[in-house]
Amino acid sequence: MASTRLHLTLALLIVGGCAFPVEQAVDHSICGKLDLAVDLDPLASIATSNKTDHLPVDMQGKEIKPKPSMAELLKVPRDIPGSDVPLIKLPPVGSPQEARDKAIDRQLPPLEELGKVLEAPSGPEGRPLTLADLQKLALANNPVLKQMAADVEAARGGAIQARMYPNPTINIATQSMGPGGGPINGGFITQLVKTPGKLSLAYAAAYKDVEMAELHLRQAESDLRTEVRSGYLSVLVARENLKVSRALAQLTDRVFKVMTMQMKGGQTAVYETAQLRVIANQARTAYVQAHHSYLARWKQLATTLGLPGLPLTQLAGSLDRPIPKYEHDNVLAIILNNHTEVLAAKVGMEKAQKVLRIAQVTPIPDFITQLMVQQDNSPGPGPYRVIGLAQFGIALPVFDQNLGGIRQAQGQLVRANEEPHRVRSELASRLADAFSRYEFTRKIVEMYTQDMLPDQVRAFRAVVQRHVFGPPGVSFLDLVSAEQTLVNLVKGYIGSLHDMWFAVVDVASLLQTPDLFQAECTYPVAPIPNLEQLFDLPCLHPCNPWPDGKLFQGDPSWPGHPLEPRPSEAAPPPRVLPEDTKPHGKLGMPLQAPPVNQEPLVQRESVARLQVPAAARTSAASKPVSTEKKE
Repeated sequence: MASTRLHLTLALLIVGGCAFPVEQAVDHSICGKLDLAVDLDPLASIATSNKTDHLPVDMQGKEIKPKPSMAELLKVPRDIPGSDVPLIKLPPVGSPQEARDKAIDRQLPPLEELGKVLEAPSGPEGRPLTLADLQKLALANNPVLKQMAADVEAARGGAIQARMYPNPTINIATQSMGPGGGPINGGFITQLVKTPGKLSLAYAAAYKDVEMAELHLRQAESDLRTEVRSGYLSVLVARENLKVSRALAQLTDRVFKVMTMQMKGGQTAVYETAQLRVIANQARTAYVQAHHSYLARWKQLATTLGLPGLPLTQLAGSLDRPIPKYEHDNVLAIILNNHTEVLAAKVGMEKAQKVLRIAQVTPIPDFITQLMVQQDNSPGPGPYRVIGLAQFGIALPVFDQNLGGIRQAQGQLVRANEEPHRVRSELASRLADAFSRYEFTRKIVEMYTQDMLPDQVRAFRAVVQRHVFGPPGVSFLDLVSAEQTLVNLVKGYIGSLHDMWFAVVDVASLLQTPDLFQAECTYPVAPIPNLEQLFDLPCLHPCNPWPDGKLFQGDPSWPGHPLEPRPSEAAPPPRVLPEDTKPHGKLGMPLQAPPVNQEPLVQRESVARLQVPAAARTSAASKPVSTEKKE
């Protein structure tokens, strides 16, 4: 009966495809999710038309295709966002000035204010944090250094344990009364006697691990100093980029206001002002990006310090301070003799020698000694008898002579002997790359400060003067092009300073020097141009200095971008475009020239906005990059 049930169950499983209830439930759960609506396409809002337009035919019955007009050839493709925006339409010439101004403000509304500058507060002691302050915070709070210090203590413990002698073994033996007499009570002690020299070799090899751990700790400290320096310089670069981006946005805003007033006065065309509004918004986009990049670089620096909750704090120093002067031969000699990787390779070679010697003495057998004391309580004439017994044993190295271990240690020694060569070659290669960038970027910075920036400053001011006071022919494109070229040069100069300082950090990292700026000789660096003046145109860490537990958590604050409306500020009104979207004029662009023999309405105001103030000219003239010659 049981056999029949078993065969019936197997038959049902075979017919049912061996499907178990759990498997069926899983399949049902998965298949049921297929009926859910996930990421459906949006409903079509525009119905397609079945109507077909028939083209005219010629005498032979062929369709005549009209030649496309210039407007059709230059029509913006529909795939480009914003291609369906209506054209800008202004009242005809002769309309009231008030109606013209309202139409311009409605279709080309003024730009919003940039908002307040992101200012970092001072440090806890009421002053900006220096690079030395950051290094102290990193040394006190970075978890990697604490781990490395623990590794040193662990290696010291291993070295102490390596020279410990084996413990003796004590045994108690008793024998009850038997045919030979008894009982017999006693005990014996067993001791392993190491061959002379083995423990000293083991301790010497283990102590090399201590030296290696100490070198790793030094390397970790050097790497941490390098990370702090890199983060510090990244924040300084981001801060300068924020200043440059804001100055560019302010300048393009001013130029846009001037162009809007000139368009209201009939001096410029609509497309010029509209194009400039695009450029102004692009400058604002760069400003927003620089704002968030500044915040991101600071948070990365705070993470390097081991204090991810440290809020944005003002940093002392600038990128235009003098850089250390390095000589390649001297730097290379110091690196090849004192770098921790070179010293670690030497320690590794010495340890490999000790390990080989240990492998060679391993076949020499150790002694096993045993001392036994027993008391014979067998009945008989006389008192009880005390019996002493001493045994000595030794393992004969007949089969295992540690030949494989010796061969393995020899291979490790050969590899260790080549490690100093490999390390020195790699360090020399890394120094060649860092020193090449150090010399190259230093020359590039010199070219920026002596030639490129002063020349472009003079060219920019000449374009401004000709655009304002000169004869017609200098369009806004010339002005904007000269302005953007100057800004790009300043950004390139800051980028070159960034590359130069990072090359300095890389060389100092190879030198493993604790003082980046305390060099006997330095190279001077020209100050960064002030664009606002130049463009004034119209865990537990007991030694932590800041024992604030919140600083070990993540900093949740992230200030919004500078163009984001404040809660107290009302949102700007939506941009209203004209209902009439029919093209007018050539290519649908209302090109209007200024009236003939008529004085511009905004001549004085535009000149006042585009002129450099006397204070700014005096301040800018005191800097090398803006030294102006007579043209």
